[in-house]
Amino acid sequence: MIVAFGMNDDGELVTPVYTKTFKTQAPTPSSNQIKIELKKVAYRDVVVKTTTTNNDSYYIGVQPASYVEKFATAEEMINHLCYESSIEEQNFHGDTEAEFSPGRPDQDYYAIAVGLDDNAPCTTPVLVKFHHPAKQ
Repeated sequence: MIVAFGMNDDGELVTPVYTKTFKTQAPTPSSNQIKIELKKVAYRDVVVKTTTTNNDSYYIGVQPASYVEKFATAEEMINHLCYESSIEEQNFHGDTEAEFSPGRPDQDYYAIAVGLDDNAPCTTPVLVKFHHPAKQ
């Protein structure tokens, strides 16, 4: 729902309150099958290779296990990630390798991939757990 109204400098309502109810479209499902391979796991240097079955848009990222595991399901986590944060700069098309620098050493992380339709999840998420090593 969108709500619009006008107020003066004293915070008093000076126009009628207008509302408009609307519904967004659901994302179009993708047939993209995304596979994750961890090419390198070193202190602050993680390389994630993805293999895909088409050129549809998808997200790749790494997140601490403490973030991923606080949600009841992977779908709940992906929805939070997609709708409550900025993922635009981690969108890819086709097979790729992406490098990440996790901030917390000696902790578990997940490499995450999910298909996107206008930055909304449209495939089943793929998660691979790994341990980010301490500095040696």
